[in-house]
Amino acid sequence: MNVKPPSNAIPTTATAHAFEFSQVTSSAGEAWIDKNLGASQVATSSTDPASYGDLYQWDRPADEHQKRRTATITTLAVNTTPSHADFITATGPEGPYDWTIPNIGDVDDALHSAFFARTDGSGVCPTGFNVLTECN
Repeated sequence: MNVKPPSNAIPTTATAHAFEFSQVTSSAGEAWIDKNLGASQVATSSTDPASYGDLYQWDRPADEHQKRRTATITTLAVNTTPSHADFITATGPEGPYDWTIPNIGDVDDALHSAFFARTDGSGVCPTGFNVLTECN
C-alpha cells in the first residue's frame, strides 16, 4: 500500500503504530514511506514475504484484522468497527470485497475515503501520511 504525506508534513524518520519506517523522496519531490504498512523490511524482490505488509479492509481501523496471521470469518460486519479482529472474507451483495452489510451509512464511500485520507495518525498511516486514493 503506497502512502503519501501532505506537502506540509514531511517527517524524516518515525515510528507509528509499531511500524518503523524511513522517508524517501522521489525526483518530483514527493515524500513516501520506504516500505508497505506493516512490512518488516524494504523489499529485496517481488517474492520477499517480509516486505508484503498488512492487509487492511477499507475503512476499518487497525484492530489486528490486518495482520496476515489473523483468523478469517465469512459473516459480514454490521458496522465499520466489528467487535472482533478476524478478517472478513464473505462475498456480500455489493461485490466480492465488501466486508460490511450493504448501506451501513456510506453508500457513496465518502466515509471510507475520508478514513484513509487521515493524516493525524488516527487512520492506518503514521502521522503526516495518508493512503493514496487515486494514482496519477
